[in-house]
Amino acid sequence: MMKLMRYTVIFGALFTFVMCTTVEDPTENPFSNNDDTETPPGEPDPRTIQGLHKNIFAVKCANPTCHDGSFEPDFRTVESTYQTLVYHPVIKNTNDEAYTYRVVPNDHGASWLYERLITTDDVIGRMPLYAQPLTETELSWVRDWINDGAKDADGNVAVFPNQPPTVTGFALFNSQSQRIDTARMNGQISPLILPNNEAVTMYVLVEDDSTSIQNLLVREGKFSGDEYDFSNAIVKQAQPFAGIAHGLTFNTNEFTPGDTVWFRYYVKDPENPVVEFPNDQSPFYFRIISSFVVQ
Repeated sequence: MMKLMRYTVIFGALFTFVMCTTVEDPTENPFSNNDDTETPPGEPDPRTIQGLHKNIFAVKCANPTCHDGSFEPDFRTVESTYQTLVYHPVIKNTNDEAYTYRVVPNDHGASWLYERLITTDDVIGRMPLYAQPLTETELSWVRDWINDGAKDADGNVAVFPNQPPTVTGFALFNSQSQRIDTARMNGQISPLILPNNEAVTMYVLVEDDSTSIQNLLVREGKFSGDEYDFSNAIVKQAQPFAGIAHGLTFNTNEFTPGDTVWFRYYVKDPENPVVEFPNDQSPFYFRIISSFVVQ
């Protein structure tokens, strides 16, 4: 009986030892911090654009009349979130215009998005408005995503976009530097009225994200009597003006009085194809307001 009890005690001790030694997995990573930032199975990493959209932008920002498509950034989808954040020019800014883009990859300190999430300036407004600020953990997710290159949904590091030039408007002046593009045939959406035998300078406002105005190429204005056919158009070469526009000159006596003259401008940067504005696919009113009739 005593021998049986002794074996029982020894077996129990061994059993307890085995149970104690199997509680800890000797292969477990000793550097795992086991905090609440670990990604549950099947969930997107919170430090990716998918994770940020699911955990922050969609639930805290894409509210009705806010970032649901009513205002930019547009947080309705992962794609719209990315496209309206990364290298997207800011609209609202600090008084000293310290920020250029909403998200600057690899630099959260230069990213307007991050500033809006942490600012204490009541005029600028901390995001999300009228809601609890992001936690330090959530802010770390945003920082990590930006500083890791602001990767897209496919894991590609963001690169600075090189967009084609854009034509944003034009103005016409006579030889006395008087503006002459205010009178139109029949309201705002109709051809301009220009005087006959008048020397005119047309300033075409052009913008480009990577090339200075003076280094843009082609710089041609074309004038045609046909809204869609510019094969026989009168061509005028433009020159850079004041770093904001291209100026081209013509005399209105080159056109038949009473005829509608249609205008298009052509410009390109070194990397992109030629931009034609307006073009056949432009809304009709762009083509109309770019036309004129000589009296």
